[in-house]
Amino acid sequence: MKNASELLAEFDIEFVKLKDGRHDFQYEIDKQFFEAFENEEVASADVRVELQLDKQHHMVQADLIMKGTLGMSCDRCLETLNWPVDCKYKVIYKLQDEHQSRELTEDPNVELVVVPHTAFSFNVAQPIYESVLLAVPMLRNCDGLDQKPCNREMLEKLEKLNQNGEEGTDPRWDKLKELLK
Repeated sequence: MKNASELLAEFDIEFVKLKDGRHDFQYEIDKQFFEAFENEEVASADVRVELQLDKQHHMVQADLIMKGTLGMSCDRCLETLNWPVDCKYKVIYKLQDEHQSRELTEDPNVELVVVPHTAFSFNVAQPIYESVLLAVPMLRNCDGLDQKPCNREMLEKLEKLNQNGEEGTDPRWDKLKELLK
């Protein structure tokens, strides 16, 4: 088993060795990839990443296409659910001197990274990691899934807790509500 730095080094792109034009790379990411980022929420992963690089003289455009599944627990019943991942992301690596002005892109699906002229490689692991996690809903429950593999025992316990606990409000909020009247 590879350690985190060895695993992430597989995502290094030595762009100085590439000729101008299009270059294709493919990656398969699994749970070990997310463990390299110290992410313990991902129980399983099977995501195929297609990286299409378009190298030009002063920039490299990286188009990331990610498809697969990510196993993460349901926020309601704690059952592991397989979330579909189907996303695209674009990163533009601009080669320039560090002291030159930095440009921002207005498109939220495009990230601009300034790479110093002295660099010979960049790593695409971080944008892949972030893109895949953003493809999963922030609130993870099985409402949006076709199959609902909910843990019935856990749901029954939650329902009992809701019935036993009165729906009273916090007295501090009651005092604040009185001030609004």
